[in-house]
Amino acid sequence: MFPIIRRRRRKHGGTLRTWIAQGAAWPDDPAEAAFERFLCARGAVTLIYRRIIRKDLLARILHPAVHALYDVPKPPFLEMKAASPGGDFRIPLEFAAAAFRFGHAMIRPFYRFNDAPGGGEFGLLRVLEQNSAQTPIRMPFSREWIVGWSNFFEIDGSRPNFSRRIGPNFSPDMLNVFFPAVDETTQAGLAYRDFISGGVLNLPSAQVLIAKLRAIRPGLIEKSPFLKGDAYRQDFRAFLTDYQQKGFLPNVAVDKLVDSTPLGFFVLLEAALDPQTRGLRLGLLGSIIVADVIHAAMARNPVFGEGIASLPDALKALCLQTYSQNHLAVVPDIGSMAALIKFAAQGNPKPSFI
Repeated sequence: MFPIIRRRRRKHGGTLRTWIAQGAAWPDDPAEAAFERFLCARGAVTLIYRRIIRKDLLARILHPAVHALYDVPKPPFLEMKAASPGGDFRIPLEFAAAAFRFGHAMIRPFYRFNDAPGGGEFGLLRVLEQNSAQTPIRMPFSREWIVGWSNFFEIDGSRPNFSRRIGPNFSPDMLNVFFPAVDETTQAGLAYRDFISGGVLNLPSAQVLIAKLRAIRPGLIEKSPFLKGDAYRQDFRAFLTDYQQKGFLPNVAVDKLVDSTPLGFFVLLEAALDPQTRGLRLGLLGSIIVADVIHAAMARNPVFGEGIASLPDALKALCLQTYSQNHLAVVPDIGSMAALIKFAAQGNPKPSFI
C-alpha cells in the first residue's frame, strides 16, 4: 500500500513525492530539508493508511456497537494509561495469540488474481507454495500472478474474492502438512496451532474476560443480546453437542467447553452463532479485543492532523507544517482501499493493476 501512495503518477509525470517538493521553507542544510520532505510524505501516507483502517477495515470486521464506541476522537480504552502517548503499551496475548487469529478462518480455498484468459486463479496451497524457498523452479513470477485489485476490492461494480465467513472451520489447505505438526499429537495445520496457542500461553478463558469486562465496563457486554445474561451458552451447547454426536468430541468436553471456552475458539464461535453477526463480522467480545488494541496502538503514536475529521483538511494542516502552500490538495477524501486504488490509477486509461 505504501509504494502505491508514494509513487502515484499524475498525467504530467509527477509523483506525490514531487508534488510537495516545491515551495517549502527549506532549512540551510540539504540533508535536513530532505528529511523534512520525508517526514511530510510519511505523515501523509500514515494519515491515509489509518483512515482506511478506521473507516474501511474496522467498519467491516467489528460488531456495529463496538465500532461506534471506538470510532470517536477519544475512545474509552480498557487501559487508558497504556494507550496514551509514551505509555507502556504492549500487544496483549489475548489479541495476538487468540482474537486476531480470526483472519485465518476467513481464508478462501482458492483465489482469482486477475482475469487473464486461461489463468489467474490458484488454489490456496499453490499460493502458499509460490515463493523462492518452496518452489524456486517457478521463479520469477509469471504474468498470470499479476494482481488485479478489482478481484480483491469492490471497484466499479466488480465482484471480488469474498472471504469465508468467520467461524470455527477452515479451508482444507489450512489443515494440511504445509503447516507441519509441532507436538506429539502429529496434528498438522495452522488451525491446530491457533487453538493450542492459548493453552500453551495459559490465556484466560472467554468467560473470565467477560466477567472482567462486566466489572470494569458495566453495560458493555449487555450491548450484545447474544452475550447478555449468558444467552450464548445454549447455542454453544447445541453446536458442540452436534460435533460430539459426530464423534469429534468426547462427551465430557461439551460441558467443559461451554463453561470455560478457550478464547480463540470462543471468538470464532461467537462470530458464527451471534444472530447480529452470522459470521460476517466479529461478535462483541472479539470486537472489543481487536478494536481496543488497534485503536490504542494508533493513539499511542499520533500523527499530526489525525484529530481532524476531513482527510483533505488533515493533509492540508500536515503540509503547511513544512510548506508555504498545500501541495496535497489533489488528494481526495479517501476512506477505503477501493478509493485509494482508484486514486492511484488516475491518469492511466488502462491500469493493469485494477
